[in-house]
Amino acid sequence: MQQAFAVLDALPIPALLIDGDERLAHANLAATAILGGTAVGRSYVAALRQPVLLDCVEAVFRLRQPGTADVITTMAMRETIWRVTAAPVEAAGDDLMVLVTFEDQTATQEARQMRQ
Repeated sequence: MQQAFAVLDALPIPALLIDGDERLAHANLAATAILGGTAVGRSYVAALRQPVLLDCVEAVFRLRQPGTADVITTMAMRETIWRVTAAPVEAAGDDLMVLVTFEDQTATQEARQMRQ
């Protein structure tokens, strides 16, 4: 499991791993900046809180299919638009984990609005 955490830590985008007990097993530094430093070990429902994001993760646990959601966060008086992807990760045995990545779409959305 430590190797998986090391891979997440190397990613330049926010990424987190939800374990089969539906708890945040790991969040890389970029994800910790979004979620706060106390998110690891907590239920993903308590840590993520956005209904559209929770629905996306729940669907992965139910259907074992990847999904996406668009989420808006506000930090330091600035809104950020994230394209969140949740994907199943088969662990040892029948355990299912969910990898959640966040891709900043703010600049793309702002450019699209300026063209309109």
